[in-house]
Amino acid sequence: MSRNLPSNAYWSARAEQRMDTYLRDSEQTLRTVGGAFSRANDNLLGDIDRIFGNYAKRHDLTQEQARTYLEGAVGHAEYERLLAKLPGVTDPVARADLLARINAPSARYRMSRAEALQANIYAEMSQVAEVQLGAATAGFQRTISDAYGRTLWDIQRGTGLGWRVDAISPGAIQEILHNPWSGVRYDKRIWTNQRALADWMDKELVGGMMEGRSVARMSRDLAKRMKEGLTDRLDVGYREAERLVRTETCFMANQAELQAYKEAGITHYRFLATLDGKTSPECKAMDGKRIAVAKAQVGVDLPPLHPYCRSTTVADIGEEALAGMERRARDPLTGELTKVPGDMTYGEWHTTLVAKWEKSDILSNGIRAQEDTKVQVIAKIDTDMLSGRWGQVRANVVLTDERIAHIVERHSEDYAALAEHIPFAIQSPSFILEDSKHENTAMFIRRFENSSMNVLVRLALEKDQSDLESSVITVFRLGETTLRRLKKRNPIVYIAP
Repeated sequence: MSRNLPSNAYWSARAEQRMDTYLRDSEQTLRTVGGAFSRANDNLLGDIDRIFGNYAKRHDLTQEQARTYLEGAVGHAEYERLLAKLPGVTDPVARADLLARINAPSARYRMSRAEALQANIYAEMSQVAEVQLGAATAGFQRTISDAYGRTLWDIQRGTGLGWRVDAISPGAIQEILHNPWSGVRYDKRIWTNQRALADWMDKELVGGMMEGRSVARMSRDLAKRMKEGLTDRLDVGYREAERLVRTETCFMANQAELQAYKEAGITHYRFLATLDGKTSPECKAMDGKRIAVAKAQVGVDLPPLHPYCRSTTVADIGEEALAGMERRARDPLTGELTKVPGDMTYGEWHTTLVAKWEKSDILSNGIRAQEDTKVQVIAKIDTDMLSGRWGQVRANVVLTDERIAHIVERHSEDYAALAEHIPFAIQSPSFILEDSKHENTAMFIRRFENSSMNVLVRLALEKDQSDLESSVITVFRLGETTLRRLKKRNPIVYIAP
């Protein structure tokens, strides 16, 4: 049956408003990243003053005098300061690199000024990357979830038809996050950029001092390099982080909206460019073109087409898709259509058509988990860290869809921010505690710069039935007060060196 739908201008305006919302929300991520760069800048300038002292005030040293000074030893306190930075570095490669620098025989027993500065540079840049990765991942997950929900809300509000909607699944979110659409996944690109920046500073600062150049002048270069005035020539640092966040936000949002089209039975979309003085030739050329959802290609006919892309898409709702929506909106008992009024807010829509279904599905997951719950091995415990506390433990750790739903219901913000770190927290924890309240249960606690995370794992023992694996029970953040209380009340099984 034909229905009177809003004009094309309505759909385009709604799509542009959504994309503008996603890009404005990414400012939160960029503020966090900018703060990390600023702290690293202050810390490194402090390291230079502390390590080199009066050297920074001299401008007339010969190359030989500079080399002799750089090879001079720092005190053991500098070694301890570097060890204190380790908890803030969780990436396996970065942590191994920093440990190698700190624990090298020459550094451990007689760390030179040059080695101390090099280690501090890599520690600070690793911490910047950790903050950027955590903030970006949490922001992208919010964007994906929001884009999927708001697109379906706009479709239902525009057509006036409402049907049951499930929130986008954690698996679908992870699939979008892990898509290396530009050739390299965003998390790998973050680490590549930060290591390049660390290498540059190592070369410029340490290399410059070996040549007797003024530390004061190089410090000014460092401050300029790490703050927002970073040069395009170096193509790293904050500007690179900003480009990555904005471009990836466009990708995440358009992928989630594509999933929403599929959920709504929409087979085609139209490319929608933001037409202003900044619009690229590529996006202008694609504006208005009709594309099959099943054949969409990122970078060709689905945004982003280029860095900083702001383009989006508009659902092309044909008669067949509309008929499918009407069938889904019709109550099977009464035959009445479930209607979504045009003035229904997103919050009202989510409560009415999304939240109630999420709740009922979670409550029934105890049964569904036995029938069709997906199980995936996400990590492997280094059983040597358990010190035989529980006897022989099965090392593989699984995370089921039922547990993910449970965690999302109770700790949704924590899961969004910490999901990417769960495997590493299990494989390389800062602490392992024995849960005094629950049998055969361990707390794998990983410390970060400003907080900690707790992954509670029910351990499967070799004496248990053969089809059981160790399993994640829940995941949540820990403040320092809570962490101290847990360490006081539960036996400590392992402390990272």
